[in-house]
Amino acid sequence: MAWRRGEVFKLERRHVNLADGHDTTGRPRGSLTLDTSKNGEPRKAYLPADLREALAAHLARVDTLQHRLGRVFRRVFVYTEGNNTGRSVGVFRKAWRRACRLAGRPGAIVHDLRRSGIRAMVRAGIRETVAMRVSGHKTGSVFDRYNITSGADLQAAAEALGMTMGITGAEVTKTRSVTARPS
Repeated sequence: MAWRRGEVFKLERRHVNLADGHDTTGRPRGSLTLDTSKNGEPRKAYLPADLREALAAHLARVDTLQHRLGRVFRRVFVYTEGNNTGRSVGVFRKAWRRACRLAGRPGAIVHDLRRSGIRAMVRAGIRETVAMRVSGHKTGSVFDRYNITSGADLQAAAEALGMTMGITGAEVTKTRSVTARPS
């Protein structure tokens, strides 16, 4: 989704619609709506079926907790177990560091997920204007700072270009990188 951490963790139940249309396979699709965002504009993001199902399962756990504690939680993301049960998710540095270490990515920051989301949308062929609407970017220049090109992107471009020129297989790996010099 490429939303900001604060936008996600401040979501309230009123922002969630788990029955907002259907995906291409006919499964229900949900949506999240922000009344306002950092840029001052409302936003809506549709959820793929797997994320919708995960969110529905989380909300079911929250509902069970509300019933058990006799309290109502406005926020979507509250701890459902452990020492912070019933509290809104906010600072989770220790859990994040542990998850990053277990994933083999020590030192990753939460904001990296925003960059990854933007890159994933662009790589999936989603038009930049649509990706900007989802992420909440108003200008292309700021959006471009998140859409980072990697070495793998450059290799994929060379392979795609090679295929359009009839170069395949081992011939593609024989191509080399060349630095252009001003004339």
